[in-house]
Amino acid sequence: MLKLPRILLSGALWLATILTSAATADDASPGAAFVAAVNHSFPRWDSDHDGVLSAAEIDTALGDPVFTGDAGAALAVIKRLSRRDVGQEIPKTVDGLSALAAGATAPRGRNVAALFTDARKRIARTTRELFATGAPALESLRQGEMGNCFSLAPLGAMLSRDAGQVRAMFRQNADGAFTVRIGKQEVTVAPPTDAEVALSSSSESTGLWSNVYEKAAGVACNQLRKEPDRVTAPLDALARGGSAGTMLAFITGHEMERFTLKWAKGANATAPEFAAKLAELRAKLRAAFAAHQCVTTGTLKPALPGLRGNHAYGVIGYDAATDEIRVWDPHGDTFTPQGAAGAESGFPREDGICALPLPIFVTQFSGLAFEILAENRGQD
Repeated sequence: MLKLPRILLSGALWLATILTSAATADDASPGAAFVAAVNHSFPRWDSDHDGVLSAAEIDTALGDPVFTGDAGAALAVIKRLSRRDVGQEIPKTVDGLSALAAGATAPRGRNVAALFTDARKRIARTTRELFATGAPALESLRQGEMGNCFSLAPLGAMLSRDAGQVRAMFRQNADGAFTVRIGKQEVTVAPPTDAEVALSSSSESTGLWSNVYEKAAGVACNQLRKEPDRVTAPLDALARGGSAGTMLAFITGHEMERFTLKWAKGANATAPEFAAKLAELRAKLRAAFAAHQCVTTGTLKPALPGLRGNHAYGVIGYDAATDEIRVWDPHGDTFTPQGAAGAESGFPREDGICALPLPIFVTQFSGLAFEILAENRGQD
């Protein structure tokens, strides 16, 4: 019997494994499907063929539309686990990535199979039409895993004010690319890849608009950075975080002003001072929504159940009759208080939207940013 050299035999077995894995990935468990996708696509991700994925190779593959379906989902998982903020380096070899899927500890206890399942779902349910159901809807927008609430909070405020105006920010070009108006500039980007879709926000079945927005906003933000602070992947420019107020000014092209809420914390203000500042804020909110200004807010370390810490929110309304402010959480999720709604148990949230009594709001949030429209500049 002819004996093949060991290296050739190993190569043949490796190729057979790839072909078998690719053929059965749809029927495999999520962990096995992840490993199959890694085995199948790793040689193309690893452009220098040294057996280890570099950050540059991951980012290059991330923007390559050839990696679709499970290949895109697996790549998104690798990118998520290799981000600098996860606090732990992951192995970037075929064997190392396979070990993670087999149950080795991933950063922050992440489950690779669960991450891969989520990435698959995001890819499968995202339509590739820019606007599939007419104007974009605030209720359909859901933040992804990038930690870029600061870039979605002002977009949510704009959607609440005028969804048609948000739609007008986008156009698709004859070559399939998208051009997005970000403030005073236009940014053109290629259609988001499956991996980018898996990493970024979701607008459910309403279209690809939120993914296109994040990619364009990432490019625009990256252009503001000086070398060597610029990043290769546009989404990384958003994943580093930022100020919702600064981003509000950036994407509207208008100036903004801040209103701090430090006075509402602890014993920083006497009762009369507290009441005076609260009255000032009420007047400012009434004027802002009467003038159709966009407003954002954020938290540091809120104590109220249901609120996220270090998180940006859109402010979408103020009811002077009930003295309630309406805020939108970019995660777009639902929260039900464990008990009567109030300062003890929190307040209900649906599709990210929550109404809070203003005297409670000011104790939990750190401040607000108000868009300054041209006609209001210089006015009190």
